[in-house]
Amino acid sequence: MSGHFAGCLTDKRGVNLKMAEAIVYTTPTWPYCKYVKEFLNREGVSYQEKNVAQDRAAANHMVQLTGQM
Repeated sequence: MSGHFAGCLTDKRGVNLKMAEAIVYTTPTWPYCKYVKEFLNREGVSYQEKNVAQDRAAANHMVQLTGQM
């Protein structure tokens, strides 16, 4: 995957990824969560925020996806 969010970002099948909504798993105390949200907002990328400190199901799903807690 390559490209810039402002341009046409596609996967190897040619699917336009700019149209997909990102999911950002966050905690209120981790500064990188804030940085990533600022970046996505600045680039005009829509995303759904899931606060894993408050949402146990989101936390479990994040661990299933990444193997990290």
